[in-house]
Amino acid sequence: MTVKAETVTSAEDLATLEDDWERLRLEGGASIFTSPLWTLTWLKHFQDQVSTRALVLREGGEMVGMAPLVTYRSTFAHYPVTYLCLAGNFGETTEFHDLQFLHSDDAKKAANDFIGGMKRIRWNLLQLRDLRWNAISQQLLAQAPVGWRCEDLVSKACPYVPLAPDRPILDGFEAREGRKVMRVLASLEKEGRIELAVIRDGEGVARSIDTYIEQHKERWANKGGSIFHEPRQSGFLKDIGTRAADKGLLVAYEVRIDGEVAAQQLCIRDGSSLRMWKIGMNDKHRTFIPGYLSVYLVMTEAQREGFQVYDLGPGPEEYKHKVGGVDHYTHNIQGRRGSMMLLSKASHVPGMRKLAHRALRSPDAEQRQPKSEH
Repeated sequence: MTVKAETVTSAEDLATLEDDWERLRLEGGASIFTSPLWTLTWLKHFQDQVSTRALVLREGGEMVGMAPLVTYRSTFAHYPVTYLCLAGNFGETTEFHDLQFLHSDDAKKAANDFIGGMKRIRWNLLQLRDLRWNAISQQLLAQAPVGWRCEDLVSKACPYVPLAPDRPILDGFEAREGRKVMRVLASLEKEGRIELAVIRDGEGVARSIDTYIEQHKERWANKGGSIFHEPRQSGFLKDIGTRAADKGLLVAYEVRIDGEVAAQQLCIRDGSSLRMWKIGMNDKHRTFIPGYLSVYLVMTEAQREGFQVYDLGPGPEEYKHKVGGVDHYTHNIQGRRGSMMLLSKASHVPGMRKLAHRALRSPDAEQRQPKSEH
């Protein structure tokens, strides 16, 4: 039976597909960052900056594929440039990762159908970032038309810790960090100064996020400023945190020392994985290594609850490896077509190289990259 690719151009129309979309995501084991909940909440806060161009594959009326794509426009020397990317992953937005195109057909056929749909969308720079490097991602790259000039680039390390049921958490820590955690924790517990608060209800998570945002602003005041001075960023984080908590998908963990929040984690319950989405610290308590304490305590909770993986999130920060993190990598697929191909050719012409090179680099990636939350 023939598969038809439909382009959905509004968040309202996307919302009507939520049940089939979530079924497809769960069947394929895709991350929560490609879910209707995360995507539609993100579009609510950022849709004035992007145009929805989601691709839906249907076979006999049944949804067999879904890619929540968007386009957005930028300019170079007054020349308009249109990017095609996945929702939640453009410019200085939140740190979505482990993304993929959803499908129930075999990857080769699904990729061919997705590419057919992408050909009909108006864009000249392709920017598929932070993809899970699986069969569908590899097929998208392999089948991309020659004229798109696509390339695959390793995006970033995304460390994770396997959680064996009977293995002590500190066995995975480097020895020095493990000793520090035990020494500080034993001292604080003896004096009754430390507690781990586990917050699951939406209202409580919203309050915890308020604290997280304020501490982030303080910590980044002299480091270029916090992304949460942007109302969209703080509004999205609080909105998705509350919604996800009410569905039992997000938990806030607070390490409190002397009754004050010393460190926090916003963690996503995603199948067999507990994803550390955001981590924050109060510099006032830095001498107590609150970040390491929170990682140890939350990992212990995750192990107790039966999670198999503790995902430390994107980024190669040193502490992630000191607590036993094992690297796996996401990938970017980048491409260009049309006018951007002309600029590519111009880059080989003397006198035009510098201008063309600047145009082909992503102004989005250079000027609007998300700042690390860690």
